[in-house]
Amino acid sequence: MFISHILVEFNLYICYDINTFGEKELDVLEKKEIKRRIMSTLVIAFFDILVISLSVGVSFLVRFDFLFSSIPRQFINEIIIFIPVYTAIVIFFLAAFGTYNFVWNFISISALTRIIPAVIISWACGYVYMTLINVRIPISVYFMSLILNLLFITALRYSYRIMRYYLYFLENKGGIGINTLIIGAGEAGRMLAVEYAHNNKSNVRVCCFIDDNIGKKSRRLEGIPIVGGRGDIARAVNKYEIKQ
Repeated sequence: MFISHILVEFNLYICYDINTFGEKELDVLEKKEIKRRIMSTLVIAFFDILVISLSVGVSFLVRFDFLFSSIPRQFINEIIIFIPVYTAIVIFFLAAFGTYNFVWNFISISALTRIIPAVIISWACGYVYMTLINVRIPISVYFMSLILNLLFITALRYSYRIMRYYLYFLENKGGIGINTLIIGAGEAGRMLAVEYAHNNKSNVRVCCFIDDNIGKKSRRLEGIPIVGGRGDIARAVNKYEIKQ
């Protein structure tokens, strides 16, 4: 029932777009979307530059016990060379691996299969390049910057989804929306819950799942409790004041 509801809404939305907008309007919308995507990419790239530079700076401070004055002058000169070169290499590989093309609302764990290789390969290339031009950086700084880059760049890409999830959680706690239960705590049910959570036009508040699999009872899916099987529907309706 719920899947059919989503499909009907989706079809109506598509028909609405086709019937409402002419070719010129659609062209304008497409150009706006392209501009929005470019701005989104530039913003992420800007923050990437900041976190990459920060990771290198923090790595040097850790190496020298957080005392800037104890960093030899030679290393300070090499930092000035290392940071822009290393940053450019990392940005290049992040772009080459498509890490700027994610749909941020739905970024998943599979994104790590692109982020991790991009960061490791760029780190290796940076190390080789700096060795070839005879810039000597402590090896501990290289390894520390690698670890921090993985942490910072990954956190940056997941931060938007985490923030959206947290805001959705606060809205649910505040009782905003139509209380709804979903029958089936499988992949289809999970996708439906995610769709409701990320659809700004939806006023649905998913309160719980119903699933006959005993092994899923009292667990959570997307942070939403699985309260039991079909025999527990009446109790769940009363407890969560389900409206649909």
